[in-house]
Amino acid sequence: MKLRQVRNETKFYPTEEMGSSYLDHYPDLAEQIMNNGRRNGLALMRGFLFWLQNAVHEDQFKPWVDDSNKEHEVIYLVD
Repeated sequence: MKLRQVRNETKFYPTEEMGSSYLDHYPDLAEQIMNNGRRNGLALMRGFLFWLQNAVHEDQFKPWVDDSNKEHEVIYLVD
């Protein structure tokens, strides 16, 4: 199955052609998986699949991107 965006809707149509893989769509993830060992690569893939299931916003946290140079807001939880 492939999909095509047309105006205000998405149309699905059958095809024999193979689509792109997730690693084709996210080359930064593919690079991280290749540069890390098997164990870390597996953890990255698990984080990626979790992200796919729970991503609802364009700027959602991506577990495979090193954003250590960014400022993060700390939210304190009070019991």
